[in-house]
Amino acid sequence: MFNNSNSNRRQRIRTYGRSGFLLIIAGIVIGLACLADRMRPAKQGSAIDFWYYATGINLDGREPMFSSLGTFRFIDERLYYDTTHLHGSNLYVIDADELMSLWPQVHAQFERYANGDIHESPPVSAYQSWRSGSTGSTVQEIIELLNQIQERHVASNEYRFELQALVDYLFDIRVAKANRYVTNFIFEFFWLSFIAWLAFAPLIRDLSKSRTVITWAALPIVLYLPFHPGYGTQSFTSIGPSGGVLYPYIIRVLGSGLLFDFDRAVWSYLPPILAAISQDTTGPQISWSSMGTPWGPVSQLIIGTVTGFAGFRLHCKLNRLDAEVPTYQTES
Repeated sequence: MFNNSNSNRRQRIRTYGRSGFLLIIAGIVIGLACLADRMRPAKQGSAIDFWYYATGINLDGREPMFSSLGTFRFIDERLYYDTTHLHGSNLYVIDADELMSLWPQVHAQFERYANGDIHESPPVSAYQSWRSGSTGSTVQEIIELLNQIQERHVASNEYRFELQALVDYLFDIRVAKANRYVTNFIFEFFWLSFIAWLAFAPLIRDLSKSRTVITWAALPIVLYLPFHPGYGTQSFTSIGPSGGVLYPYIIRVLGSGLLFDFDRAVWSYLPPILAAISQDTTGPQISWSSMGTPWGPVSQLIIGTVTGFAGFRLHCKLNRLDAEVPTYQTES
């Protein structure tokens, strides 16, 4: 019988590999949990804010805000709305009950405005037209009032009138994506776990030299693979990490890289298949600033060559250690 010194050492290496892999998995779960609220595409809104943005009625005496109501939709007893600003818009959601709870105060303010000096403003003129056949006792009546206010705002702005159909279309897509936020968690967990498995597979599975080199050489390519077809593509702009949950932070932390003409040519042929699940963090923007560029395919191949060589060295080191360990026979 032979002493299993080599087998024991290999078993320890596998144990270290499994431990490292499970540690990374735990880090992925913790990262997703910690960033869940921060990266949520539809933040919890406020009925007070919404009424202010939609009608100009200030229910809590706050200072005027540099923002305005963009688009809104009632979906499943919830109100989705966005507030526009220079670099896009913020998406919010509130319950219909919260909105209706403030209607008596809003209604009283509308009555004062309608009998005052600002009766010709779009919200008040819409209210005057609306109140002749409605009381605001149901959500549907409130929706009708809000739609009339929105129509008057759009009609008074020629530029907005021409683009409103496109804005509404993009808003509907954004809300649909926000309701599929859980998809981002599922996708990122399995994709990042797959990358972690590739990193530790040579230790856990005792791969051959060629498979070790190929596995580690593929790491940078696999890491950036979701980015190129449209996932989290705004993460390298002034918006910051966006489009997902944890993945945008990882690629942003890895820093900017070199981008060659060949990289742009490759990207131009890649269909944006993952844009369907990449969250629209800000909606349409007037302007944004570039904050670097991701590592392109050429740079990924170069880095992959380095990591592949590291895998080659790792395998050679393990083989050398095997050769150095003496083999002992034991008497049966």
